[in-house]
Amino acid sequence: MEQNNKLAFHAIQWGLILAFIRVLIDVLSKVFNVNAMTYSLTSAFGFLVEIIVIFYVIKIFRDKLNDGNLNIVQAIKIGLIMMIIVAVFLFASKTFFDPDFEISKSIEMVEKYQPEKLDEVMEKISVAKENPKYFKNFAIILGWFMFLGLIISAIAGAVMKKE
Repeated sequence: MEQNNKLAFHAIQWGLILAFIRVLIDVLSKVFNVNAMTYSLTSAFGFLVEIIVIFYVIKIFRDKLNDGNLNIVQAIKIGLIMMIIVAVFLFASKTFFDPDFEISKSIEMVEKYQPEKLDEVMEKISVAKENPKYFKNFAIILGWFMFLGLIISAIAGAVMKKE
């Protein structure tokens, strides 16, 4: 039981750190009002940071907290806990800190790359604004981040496992 407590505390602690980093990346791109392509690149950079941090956290758990032992289930638990925390904080950031920013960047991308679909996109945006589905959006973001956490941590666990 103590091992599970160490794992959970470690994953929660690093999940909060990773969430702070991801939200900071998102907020800074909004504060500096970057263009749509740069905003997409910041999302890709955030994903790269997630991969690196999850690998690092799993390695720390294996080497310092678990006497050099690690199995894939432990790695997956760490990755899932971390990514659930990131999803919650990132959803809150995207929903409550300038929610129109992403809409404006989506419009900018459509104008630049598919101007013929601009009317269709604008119609979808107006419908979505009239009836926001926070629970559905949260479920989608949470599911996506859990999927990413599962894949990243399963790979990390397979690479670093020692039993």
